[in-house]
Amino acid sequence: MNILIFEDPKVFQLSPITLTRPAYLVTCGARRLLDQLQRSGNLLATVVRPELQALVAADSPELADLPAWRRSVEQDNGRVLLVNARVVPSAVVRKQLEELWDAGDEGIVRTHRTVAAALLPTRELAEYGALTVEQISRGLDASELPTLHADLPLLEYPHDVIRHHLESMGENLDDLLARCDYHQPIPNVYVPRGLELPTQLSVETRGGPIVIEQDVMVGPFCFLEGPLYISRGTRIREHASIRALTCIGRNSKVGGEVYASIIEPYSNKQHEGYLGHSYLGSWVNVGAGTCVSDLKNTYGKINVDFNGQRIATEMQFLGVIVGDHVKMAINATLFAGKQIGVASMLYGTVTENVPSFVNYARSLGQVTVASVEAVATMQRRMFARRKIPQRSCDVALLEAIFDATATQRSGMADQVAPLRFG
Repeated sequence: MNILIFEDPKVFQLSPITLTRPAYLVTCGARRLLDQLQRSGNLLATVVRPELQALVAADSPELADLPAWRRSVEQDNGRVLLVNARVVPSAVVRKQLEELWDAGDEGIVRTHRTVAAALLPTRELAEYGALTVEQISRGLDASELPTLHADLPLLEYPHDVIRHHLESMGENLDDLLARCDYHQPIPNVYVPRGLELPTQLSVETRGGPIVIEQDVMVGPFCFLEGPLYISRGTRIREHASIRALTCIGRNSKVGGEVYASIIEPYSNKQHEGYLGHSYLGSWVNVGAGTCVSDLKNTYGKINVDFNGQRIATEMQFLGVIVGDHVKMAINATLFAGKQIGVASMLYGTVTENVPSFVNYARSLGQVTVASVEAVATMQRRMFARRKIPQRSCDVALLEAIFDATATQRSGMADQVAPLRFG
């Protein structure tokens, strides 16, 4: 299969999650869209926003160079499958995309009037110019290809990542186990051969399997409940309670109680405190005692504020959406349904959305703007702790996000300064 994954203009609606990553690298249901589409050795290329191009080139060398990919598929004079980067990365969706390719009928699949996928003759790529986000969107909107029918749900808003995560995680783990070789030291607990689990471990797998990858360390006296996925190199601290429908990314450190949540790679929640029905980006640090609410006192459905709009999620349980590089002080308290922007720092009680690059301590009487220089220094220190060098593309992305989110901070915080207590 010749596949081009493209971001579309609506990707901004997934902020803050997609401020630092392409939509196809958002974890949902323990898988990313890129993981699903790489399964069959497909010839893959991607089209992303300009501010992410250098980062993608550095972090995803396995992806084909776009000009080289284009030359290759055009020489084939066959077909190409275009897939929206916001398509939900479920095993069922992947199988539908494979069926579209096998059927061979050229056309477009739309979900709520948005193009989710398109099967085109490669000769038509010439009509899409340089294959930028804007050119692909305009070309697909203007296309006269017939409509194809498939159920390809899209991630529309940040809370949809949690919604679809809960719906797809079970099937995604079953799909993973069907094609990978794991050892079962405990029934329905799947680990690589040679990985040891503590004898003082309590598991509950009636709801689904527990999958643990290479080099994971699980401390004594933990409780693990499936369906659960723990990626490689992660450490689960002693006495942790990691409950069903949780996905923990690689090289993370997790303790306390976590339920029905996504934690992207390199994030730390090592201490006591509750995290439920939430999304944590990468390089997040959650202070000791920090707790997240995921249920209203009224037991009603949770509404969220997004770019000045009030959106009904129709979800009774929803925690917080946290962008990359966020730091939470000890004993922070976050209300349900709140969104925390990239590189913000939280203190005290958080009752509203917090834009990117904000030092938020409203309950303590202070809200200021964090400078790019201060955040870049913090990033460099955190990278160094994991023996990862900070690159120019990492800093450039921080600068781009700071500029792009300036209007969101207007009215909340104008002074660029650190917080000062006492």
